Amino acid sequence: MKEHPKSQVIVSTRSSHLPVFAQKVIELRPMGTSRQQQLVRNYLADTPESVETFWANLIQKPTANMIARSPILLRMALWVWQETGELPGGLAELYSEFFDGWIHREISKDLSAGATAIWREDETREALAVLAYSMRCDGVVACSKAEATERLDVVVGEKSKAFIDRVAQGLLLETARDGMTIRFRHETIQEFLVAVFLTSHAEHELLQAGHQLDDRRWSMPIVFAFELFEQPPEHFVQTAWQIAPLLVCAAIRDDERLSLLPEPKGRHFAPQNDLWVRGLIRCMRGESVTDTTRSLAYLGRTPSPDRYFQKHPLPEELTSALEGTAFWYALSSHDSGRVRVERLQHLLIDRRNLWLELLPHAVVGQSDWLVHLTDAQKLLVGELKDGNRAKVITSASVVELCYMARNGIITDEEFRENWKRALNVENTEPLELEILALLASKKVSASQFNGLQRSKIKDISYNKDLSPRIIHVLVKDNIIKAAKIREDRQRIRDLVARVSPINAKRLIKGKVLRREDFSEQQIRALLDRIETEKDIGFILDAGLVKSRQDIPKSIRDHVHGHGNSPDEKPRRAIGPVARSEKSGSASNTEELISELYLSDEQSQLKRLQRAAHDPKNFEPGSGFQRVLADNVAASVDWPKPERETLIDLAEAFFQKHASKKRQKEYRDLIRSARQDLENECPQQPTEV
Repeated sequence: MKEHPKSQVIVSTRSSHLPVFAQKVIELRPMGTSRQQQLVRNYLADTPESVETFWANLIQKPTANMIARSPILLRMALWVWQETGELPGGLAELYSEFFDGWIHREISKDLSAGATAIWREDETREALAVLAYSMRCDGVVACSKAEATERLDVVVGEKSKAFIDRVAQGLLLETARDGMTIRFRHETIQEFLVAVFLTSHAEHELLQAGHQLDDRRWSMPIVFAFELFEQPPEHFVQTAWQIAPLLVCAAIRDDERLSLLPEPKGRHFAPQNDLWVRGLIRCMRGESVTDTTRSLAYLGRTPSPDRYFQKHPLPEELTSALEGTAFWYALSSHDSGRVRVERLQHLLIDRRNLWLELLPHAVVGQSDWLVHLTDAQKLLVGELKDGNRAKVITSASVVELCYMARNGIITDEEFRENWKRALNVENTEPLELEILALLASKKVSASQFNGLQRSKIKDISYNKDLSPRIIHVLVKDNIIKAAKIREDRQRIRDLVARVSPINAKRLIKGKVLRREDFSEQQIRALLDRIETEKDIGFILDAGLVKSRQDIPKSIRDHVHGHGNSPDEKPRRAIGPVARSEKSGSASNTEELISELYLSDEQSQLKRLQRAAHDPKNFEPGSGFQRVLADNVAASVDWPKPERETLIDLAEAFFQKHASKKRQKEYRDLIRSARQDLENECPQQPTEV
């Protein structure tokens, strides 16, 4: 990067955070065994007995590999081990032990230096949790010291600036070279503190499904929260399920509670993506995935590279979970999770079903699986280090060959030389799935199968869920007649409802569909599926519209890059937004946090102060003056400090913005309110 400063490089601490267009990835490997051992020896002053005892305790933990491979986690574990003589089982517990020890140590250092302790340990923990949570909600990883001070004002008040200056000198927060910007030194520290905030205020709905944030950035906080909760509140479980159901499947420890959560439906625009996610959920719950597997096979929409983009890509939430740390850590952190890992491994390493599509993503996050893979599977995931390639290909299954051919791992010639051998070897159940995989590959015609296999294909052709493209192939190869399909009117209606532009053309040319099968509404629905200039050509060739001008201009503009179609439905975005049970809804993070720490009067006062500075409320016709006056009149039961502040705010606002017609009315209101204050007995200020 130093030698090529103009190169465009994305640096990420998480593979799951990389954008989909990142093709060339240079990955830093975890710390190797020799470096792990050296770090432990150095930390423990090379005392053989201490080193041996530490390792003996660490390897008993389910998180041993994750801790040993990460320098920061290994240092934390060593520190906790030296301080307590024990090692926690989970990462959240490890962070908690380390964090509490760090706070105690820093306060002790201040006292030893003669400074006055102005923050309690629990206050320090709470303030850092608020800072982490508010930054996460706003989608920022760094902020100015001034902004951080504002974020903490509601928690530590006027001491917030001094607090930020002090903690930014330590291990948790670091200050940038400009001296003005701070950030958490490690992202996982911030994620742990977010989980602390979520679990410290369990009575509030601090997580809410919405579209404001990237749900991937909430993966570890959700996982840590499940670990810290003794019994996760129902509202937390339900919201986390909406945001990241796969993570909940991994993190929740109660099998019965997991089994009662509803299967996600309609979560993705493409029907196959719902099936991919639901299949993995069923697998982890110990339920049968047979029906899901068959549905995916009949849809025939397996991911495949195209010239410019991936066709039928796997859902991003699925690939980011499988490639990410949070998912696999959550599964490894409890007994039920480890059972779910075994189920996933059994499903994804099965060489004869299409779930191996997920295997290349799974081994990114679970590299230990590599030792269980066959040579053909290692070739498939790009991890075949040695061995005779030709021999390896001859041992591949039908589904593996189809995957490798689609993704350019083997040539078309290598595929043609091996698929019949693989199919004949596997000429038993589930023969149906292998044949469907071959038909979906676009490299095999029905005429190339033997008699038994063609009989199976004929059975397949009657399935109403069969892919329109495969139906076209079977009609063209005389496996089934178009007239036979047309006898089933419901099947024709189903095809019309889900056909793509290219398959509409194919099925109309093959006399399976006709123009009169489409209502005007269905024609419009088909036009909405147009993505490219080729799609427009398919619609015209099929005779579904008379001319290009019959296609709405908004759709043509969308195809030619002149903007999105106004009828285009927005993608269903998922991510957490701040919401409090106390008020029902908080419009931003600041309001939410204020509601947690302020009284009702203090919260209302902050809202009025914010509104009083909004220019749209300056005009007499805005209605805000009446709102402010009504609040002053109704504040007779407010605590004295808040009421005084409200009266001062109202007086200043009325003097500056009230109309002459209302000036006397408002002066009388303020005078009466001040007299009431003078007649009241003094009250102690309300503690924030």
